[in-house]
Amino acid sequence: MHRIMQEHYLWYQELPSYKEVNPFLDPAVFLTKIKSEKDKYSFVNELRDAPAPTYGFKYSLVKDADSETNYNALVTYVIPGSPAERAGLQRGNWIMQADGRHITKKEEEELLQGTRAMDLTMGSWQEVTPEAEEGTEPVKVWKVAPNGKTVRLGAAETVEDNPVHAYKILTVRR
Repeated sequence: MHRIMQEHYLWYQELPSYKEVNPFLDPAVFLTKIKSEKDKYSFVNELRDAPAPTYGFKYSLVKDADSETNYNALVTYVIPGSPAERAGLQRGNWIMQADGRHITKKEEEELLQGTRAMDLTMGSWQEVTPEAEEGTEPVKVWKVAPNGKTVRLGAAETVEDNPVHAYKILTVRR
């Protein structure tokens, strides 16, 4: 906390040195002891004890080749036992739309990080031949294209993810 305050605190020049403070104090007490007398605004928020509801998948956004503003979401991880797993989502799946709406940077949080149930329009990485301009040869390209599948993703819920995904015990003999 002291280091962060040295970088971002308005009255950083008034902070005591690290050697003069006890970093093991409760965060709220620590802040009270080191903040400037001029500071009437700073406070410490408590962290939530319970995890937030989630659909249970991680993704990376990839720009849609046919649009300036749309993105496709590549599923990178699915939490076992989550709404995403129950809906059949798997690592490597492509999501093109959520509830019939294209994914944009502006709507990403509402669409993919919300809490209500929704229909996902799926796609797949395909080689396609777009229409060629008159007098030119058609060129095949790879892109995410609709595959005709729709997945019903259940409402977000609290899920617990095991931080250890795989382990193996090795026995070494000498």
